[in-house]
Amino acid sequence: MEFRVAPYWRQVHWDGNWSLGMRFVVDELGLRVIAMKLSPLAGESPSPSVTSSLLRSVHLGRLIEEERRRHVGRSRYLATHVVGSTDTSALYERMAGAFDEMAPRPGRPVTLTPEHFARVARVYSAAVASGKPTQAVARKWRVPETTAAKWVERCRSDELGLLPKTERGRMAGAVAQRGRRSK
Repeated sequence: MEFRVAPYWRQVHWDGNWSLGMRFVVDELGLRVIAMKLSPLAGESPSPSVTSSLLRSVHLGRLIEEERRRHVGRSRYLATHVVGSTDTSALYERMAGAFDEMAPRPGRPVTLTPEHFARVARVYSAAVASGKPTQAVARKWRVPETTAAKWVERCRSDELGLLPKTERGRMAGAVAQRGRRSK
């Protein structure tokens, strides 16, 4: 980001009885909240208690998004209404564009690359001898076993082909037991 905004406080009323102050900063990491202050509105007697349900009701993401939109609007207004050089107008327009780029994107970002699945396949293959290769994958990335199993399944897909196909419930490379099954 080519510009910064010094830290500033923004006060909003919250939940009817509260004043919520948030300290924002704009830097290379984007628009961020770096401090919050929650206090009862003046005149509240007795002072209400801060509860976990009150804290959960503070939708931080929504408040940051509202502040981002406020910056976009203010920057666009300044770009078109401030008397000054064309350089000043261009700066405000670039600021508005930068704030626009900070908007959350819909959906989950793509973080699982082919390299990630290659590492999953290596960890899985190395752990086949232990008898619990999916658990090894889950432990390595600290994810639930169901997530690890989906990753392993993706490694077996025709698209990636990093692991051999297998029967349900059987590890790749595991030797099938010979003989009759007991009923």
